[in-house]
Amino acid sequence: MNRLAKLILLLLLSVPFVSGCTGFFGPSARRPLESRAIERLRAGVNSRDLVLWTHAVESCIDLRLSQAQDICIKAVSSDPPPLQFAGAMGLIELPSRDAEPALKKLLSSSDASVRLAAIGALHRLGQRRHSTELIGALESPSSKTRGDALMILGRVGDESAMPAIQRVFDKENVERVRMQAAEALVLLGDEKILPRLQLWQYSRNWQERIFAVELMCQVQDKELFVADLLGALGDRNQLVQLQAARSLGRLGQQDGFPQAMRYLHPTAGDQRAIAREMGVGMGERQLAERMVQIRSLAALALGEIGNWDAAAALGKAVDDKDAQVALAAAHASLRLVQKQR
Repeated sequence: MNRLAKLILLLLLSVPFVSGCTGFFGPSARRPLESRAIERLRAGVNSRDLVLWTHAVESCIDLRLSQAQDICIKAVSSDPPPLQFAGAMGLIELPSRDAEPALKKLLSSSDASVRLAAIGALHRLGQRRHSTELIGALESPSSKTRGDALMILGRVGDESAMPAIQRVFDKENVERVRMQAAEALVLLGDEKILPRLQLWQYSRNWQERIFAVELMCQVQDKELFVADLLGALGDRNQLVQLQAARSLGRLGQQDGFPQAMRYLHPTAGDQRAIAREMGVGMGERQLAERMVQIRSLAALALGEIGNWDAAAALGKAVDDKDAQVALAAAHASLRLVQKQR
């Protein structure tokens, strides 16, 4: 086991994950689907795989589980920069005064992303002495630093940053960073960016289309893009279909339920169709990776849709041999239970 894996394991085994979840969900946590989902999420939090750990922690934050803050506080107090960054980003969503000393130590980090995330988390606690560094980072020669600064500014929720973000959107040459600027503007409630989402929805690039439908459910006017999202259910790309289903679910619409159920456990025929959509030259490895993405997103969509008819299919997926699919199914199962209450 390498040093980073040991640090992750030692850090996270000290968090009482199951008791935290049980406390959040109450006595009904004994229900089979919920209990199995909690166990799978705990396995992700205790994973030696940093990617799985990050997904599990993001699930805890998104589901507002009671132990999420503790995990984030321990992460910002650890050594590896990836854990520090993930923990600080979580504390932007779930601010905690208990994290303030550790966050202040990260202000001297040599890792720009860690330092910016710590500034964002402190900003949410009212500590804004260093917040101008977030705006300054938008001029960084590093596209990663610019993108991280945009992501943080969008989540911090300070509308005074909108003019600076708009300037980045207008002049940015790296499309990924430009999309992050658009996301930040959407999160801050800037309506001028909304026509761009419709343009991206009809792009030839499926990644731009999926980005657009993901943001369409986050605008302030929740009814504005329902028709566009319904249209996206017919997209030729399965990931775009499923993201549209997930976004519609967040808006209380169940129209994407058939697609999500279909692709959670796709047939051999479905897999052949997906291979054809991916195009010539895609090998077995690329197809396997795409199937994991499709099945994971299908699970997450079912959780947001909230139809209890998906419980059996999600329960089967919680025990899937692929850890990423199983973790997504666990997240979705817990969301499904939340929506029944």
